[in-house]
Amino acid sequence: MYKFLLSSIVLAVSLSGIYADDAMSSPPSDEQPAAPQAQPEQVLPQPQEGESDSQPSADQVPQGDEEESSSDTETTDEGSTPVSDIEQQPLETTPQQEPASPQSQDAASSTEDTSDVDDRLTQLEVEMQQVYMQDASGSAGALFASNMQRAQDYGWYIDAEFLMWHPKLGAMDWVLSLNQGVPPSVGDMIDLGFHWSPGFRVGFGKSFSHDLWDVDLLYTFYETSGKQNVGGPFITPAGTDSAAGVPGPSGSTSASYKTKIFYNVIDLAMRKHYFVSKRLSLHPLLGIKTVWLDVKDHLIANTYVNASQSFNSVTGTVLTDLKDVNKLWGIGPDGGMDVCFHLPKKMRLQTTVEGALLEGYFNVSQTQATTIIPVGSATTIDNISLRASTHRLVPYGRFLVGFAWGDYIARNRQHIDLSLNWEFNYFWRALQMLHQETTSSDPSETSTRLYFDRYSEDVGFYGLNLKIVYSF
Repeated sequence: MYKFLLSSIVLAVSLSGIYADDAMSSPPSDEQPAAPQAQPEQVLPQPQEGESDSQPSADQVPQGDEEESSSDTETTDEGSTPVSDIEQQPLETTPQQEPASPQSQDAASSTEDTSDVDDRLTQLEVEMQQVYMQDASGSAGALFASNMQRAQDYGWYIDAEFLMWHPKLGAMDWVLSLNQGVPPSVGDMIDLGFHWSPGFRVGFGKSFSHDLWDVDLLYTFYETSGKQNVGGPFITPAGTDSAAGVPGPSGSTSASYKTKIFYNVIDLAMRKHYFVSKRLSLHPLLGIKTVWLDVKDHLIANTYVNASQSFNSVTGTVLTDLKDVNKLWGIGPDGGMDVCFHLPKKMRLQTTVEGALLEGYFNVSQTQATTIIPVGSATTIDNISLRASTHRLVPYGRFLVGFAWGDYIARNRQHIDLSLNWEFNYFWRALQMLHQETTSSDPSETSTRLYFDRYSEDVGFYGLNLKIVYSF
């Protein structure tokens, strides 16, 4: 028992000396010392009751007397075994949970920060893809915001428009009203007037989320007509086609002139929407336009002439039936730009400028039947039938200005847009009708030669346009 206690005391003294040497040999440092590693709890043999008070503790033994104490211990009893040869008993350790060090806490915090940065970078890449654009040459730049008024910015839409238009055509002067003087000093040209007539435009389209383009197909139909009737007596001054002082030809006439217009257009276009500022947006378009424009004129005249005292004595009735037909079919590239200025309350002002160059094919014809019924003579009929088809380039222009409003409905799954516009369409050289200039006969009167020319006049349509666009 004495040997076991002595071995415990020596072991405690040795450990105390080692700790003291480490503390003295370590230089002072300003840095924060690392947290010491948790040491296993040492379990030492407990002395018997009554013996613990007589033995000094390990803390009471001086470090300098360690060798002397060891020497004394070895020579205390001659028959005793040296302390160095005593088999030391193994120390029992109890594991304890180590507290989290500052390094491990910093590592965990760094991991969380790295994950947050990765999430932000991913979100930034997505947002940059929405505003980033690379053109065909490889140059990069900012992408304009879309002003596409569609449900979820993509999907199908239907376009319906009500038109109330009035046409304007050249070469519609058909009556010359003169006074009875020789030569006439006052006269008026009477132009054929047209009615305001309804029409419509319908179509459908598809909006694409890729690059915010949409493609639509539109069909326009418009039909109108104009008609005028004139009539009354006429008297020519004395000496007209007669001897001096002899009354000239006189009589009465009545005439009816009617024109019908049929207008059909098919437009296939690609459009793109984007903002250039907070309030201003542009909407360029590029497509193909196909036009069918038919103009049909019909003149019927009934004239009674009394020229019994003229050099060519004749009295009778002349009936004239004249028909002119101008059919145009044209196709060509079309381009333009819609400009919108956005106002509060989801309203906007808008204007459109559009142009096309059409390769036109004209199917032109003229038929004329003249019936002469002289008094006391046989009736004669003269017929003329001509065709003069040709090709011409036909420029086209369109201008529109109006006011619009649009909003989402059905929980933003659908969109409706309403607009009221003033629209003007113009075709250059769209009329290629024939016009008879003169009639020439040879002295023997065996043949007659007619001289014709083309009108080559313009056609225009203008009026109101009420439009609704529904997208889903």
